[in-house]
Amino acid sequence: MINPQFIQKLKQVCEFDKNVALKEKTTFRIGGKVPFFIKPMNSQEFIDAVRLCQNFRIKYVIMGAGSNVLAPDANIDFVVISTLGLNKCYINRLGFLYAEAGVRLADLVRFATNNELGGLEYLIGIPGTVGGAVVMNAGAFGSEIGNFVEYIDILENGRMVRLKKENLFWGYRHSTFTNSKKYAIIGVGFWLKKERLDVITKRMQYAILLRAKTQKVGYPSAGSVFKKSGDLAPAYLIEQCGLKGYTVGGAQVSTVHSGYIVNLGYSTCQDVLKVIHYVRNKVKENFGVTLELEIIVL
Repeated sequence: MINPQFIQKLKQVCEFDKNVALKEKTTFRIGGKVPFFIKPMNSQEFIDAVRLCQNFRIKYVIMGAGSNVLAPDANIDFVVISTLGLNKCYINRLGFLYAEAGVRLADLVRFATNNELGGLEYLIGIPGTVGGAVVMNAGAFGSEIGNFVEYIDILENGRMVRLKKENLFWGYRHSTFTNSKKYAIIGVGFWLKKERLDVITKRMQYAILLRAKTQKVGYPSAGSVFKKSGDLAPAYLIEQCGLKGYTVGGAQVSTVHSGYIVNLGYSTCQDVLKVIHYVRNKVKENFGVTLELEIIVL
């Protein structure tokens, strides 16, 4: 039961919706109803919403585009704070490209390209936001977002703090912020190099074509379910186990890209979890490799 005082104070902070189905907010198109879906429209409203949840000890999840998450079917005991209203992107007075947490990666790449700033174009096809991409150090075709981050503005213990690149950790699909509830990302400063527009555009078009050729699975999904293990791609290991097309309920190992689990249109969270469990066991049994999840299970 949500404290009525929390609701009254939330009304003074920002807009929100009640009883929102998370299947409408995630690319997996899976998830039950969350009691409150909070929609701050700028960084101050976002900070106030997070502080309010913390002060009232309300469990919350920060969500951007919902592109790499699997939400539960029922009994949801948390509220969601959306970052999609934090969508400003600009070149600041220090010369850094600054993007708020809710800026979609496609918009970030296009903004950088239009300003003849190169480096981020390989991220063009990733359907997430800046905040989510930083948390998981998103990347594609050998390039990772962490390579271009100069600093990150975060909310820590109720106040805004700027973390510079020397204080940040980056790993494969991992960062300082992965699995941490301590920080809330507000915005990111990128240092990019000036390049000719035609050079950047050529790389961007290549990334778009390659992604369309290899990853257009045709059904709702959360992208790659598992992290790469050493030199072996999860899709290769899964396919070698004969699991391409393996199905439980409405969840299926994609017949196009074995690293994806897709929602055939009627999948539940439990269907996906059962597929994940079976796939991990089979890969472990056949190759001795323990696949680590890349998606976030809420």
